[in-house]
Amino acid sequence: MARTYFQSVVVQTRDLCSNVKHITFAPEGEEGFDYIPGQFVMIHFQNEEGVEINRSYSISAVPGEVGGFSLCVKRVDFGKGSTLLHGLRVGDEIKTSGPFGRFTLRDESPDDIILVATGTGIAPFRSMRDQIIKASAHSRVWMLMGVRHGDELLYHDEWQDLDAFCPNIHYRAIVSQPRPEDNWGGPVGYVTAFMDELADHIVPGRTTAYLCGVPPMIDAMRDVFVERGLNRREIRTEKFASPPDPKKADEAAPAAVEFKPAIIKKKKP
Repeated sequence: MARTYFQSVVVQTRDLCSNVKHITFAPEGEEGFDYIPGQFVMIHFQNEEGVEINRSYSISAVPGEVGGFSLCVKRVDFGKGSTLLHGLRVGDEIKTSGPFGRFTLRDESPDDIILVATGTGIAPFRSMRDQIIKASAHSRVWMLMGVRHGDELLYHDEWQDLDAFCPNIHYRAIVSQPRPEDNWGGPVGYVTAFMDELADHIVPGRTTAYLCGVPPMIDAMRDVFVERGLNRREIRTEKFASPPDPKKADEAAPAAVEFKPAIIKKKKP
């Protein structure tokens, strides 16, 4: 069941790369935070016109890893939500709600589970880590990760460890525009480049695909899987895209009662 609005306090932040932060929150006045791996929370805040807007972020923490939840947030130029989150410091609070979403690992046993992510689309899959390990007892699990630059391979070491220690988990990373400073020695291109390797593992009725990231990648990969015989029930997706801001208050329909102006409390100096 979805939670009501609540304040969340920043308890830790760390840089994953130059433009991505891993931010951990503790819901104020709560002990723990129950969610299903793959779900997301929403943050609520006011834009420059005083209109409340919200943004959704997938939870990146494995249940039990932290007392609350963690978000993996990429700073986007002119992005209201990401700019706000990147500016938070330990002790700051923000209005939140959730958890929401049904992009979760199903309790099923296909021969192959193919997970595909770009950028911060890796977040829900990291949250599923323990479930992925459990699923690998009866299914081959393929984690395909595509990024532009080498330093954007988020949680790269963790996935390499899973690949090394779990025989049925196969991690494949690819970089489309490696830079000299990346020292990238792996494959160059897009995640579609792995489709030939997986040709024998994409079998209708025996394969399930999960796609998370930017809409162009999801649309392209869905088409690839459909062309190879999977039906749309065997392809589950979660698109990362920011909605447009709502209209000004005097132009919009009356807001629902539960939508109150966001409150962000800054830690006292």
